Amino acid sequence: MSDDLALAAIVLLIAAMPASLAFLILADVVKLEGPGRKRRWIRIALWVAAVPLSVPLFYSLWAAAGAAHLEPLCQAYATPEFRRETSTPPELLQLQTARVIHHSNLWFEVSMDRYQVVDRRYGTTIAVADELWLDAGRSRYYCGVISGPLPISTRGDATVELARFLRRAAQGKPRA
Repeated sequence: MSDDLALAAIVLLIAAMPASLAFLILADVVKLEGPGRKRRWIRIALWVAAVPLSVPLFYSLWAAAGAAHLEPLCQAYATPEFRRETSTPPELLQLQTARVIHHSNLWFEVSMDRYQVVDRRYGTTIAVADELWLDAGRSRYYCGVISGPLPISTRGDATVELARFLRRAAQGKPRA
């Protein structure tokens, strides 16, 4: 919970600083007679601008914070893990998928599909890969075996990328 509040404070500060600087510059450019009129004009202008701009600004900052939150997870989960060094005939492989919620809080929900390639003869897992996505407000970001190692706002072509993953699993672990 404290992490959520800290993130909210950071987002608020990032949004407030440029807006307040812009209004102070605008107040110096507009020449109004007397200090009372100038202060009143600044106050009215801030309220008029802040109300309609706050909602889209909040959602865009929320989404950007979500992508930043997802990036370390992408680095950890985006690379497939191959467990067998020898090749396996593709007809003996079975792709299993499990969908789980990785973690959830007030601001984000990170979900993932875990893809396991299983050897049907022995029931052993020979390769594992993950596809993560993060929901932050109205935005969704993806990364993983389908979408690549960096957070993006559109998911990749699952059919093509999973076929490539299965081919690599059938070939076995690449030797270093």
